[in-house]
Amino acid sequence: MSAAESGYYRCEVLVEELIAEGVTVPYAYASPTSLLGPKLVLRWLRSAAWRAAETLDRNPLGRAPEVSGERVVVSCAGQLRAWCEDAAGQSDTRQRVKAGQVWTTVFSDPYHRVTLSARPNRSTSPAADGVGRAKCDPPARHRKRGHGTGLWAAARTALICLAALASYAALGWLLAVVLTR
Repeated sequence: MSAAESGYYRCEVLVEELIAEGVTVPYAYASPTSLLGPKLVLRWLRSAAWRAAETLDRNPLGRAPEVSGERVVVSCAGQLRAWCEDAAGQSDTRQRVKAGQVWTTVFSDPYHRVTLSARPNRSTSPAADGVGRAKCDPPARHRKRGHGTGLWAAARTALICLAALASYAALGWLLAVVLTR
């Protein structure tokens, strides 16, 4: 693993709907907290782009291609699917992410604009870890602090025990009814 490759990355997919000339509103947004390595970054970007294309297909404005003069304008959904299936584009994206560069691409049609991006998630302090690169932030925790100890943990344990006891009682009652018939 090269020096630029090891670390966490932040990826984003932003889908915007164009409502007037130069005016957009967010339509859909996806971003994981952090991903480890360019291979996972590329896998997540492909799956998020595919999901965004499916979301745009459900939107009445995102389906039909529009004819502009003599050329057909491909919808954002079609452009996203083409990007997902383009092996050369995927390789280029992976190399740029692997090198630690910020990568961004934008797809647009008359109704939508979709932005895909990936960047290294570096900490604000440029402390070197002995190899000459900045340390990356660890992935964020999924649970808020304070929910693992104290009163919350005791209440949660009590509720789980009560639920287990209730299910055993119901099972015993059901078994008694079946055996007495």
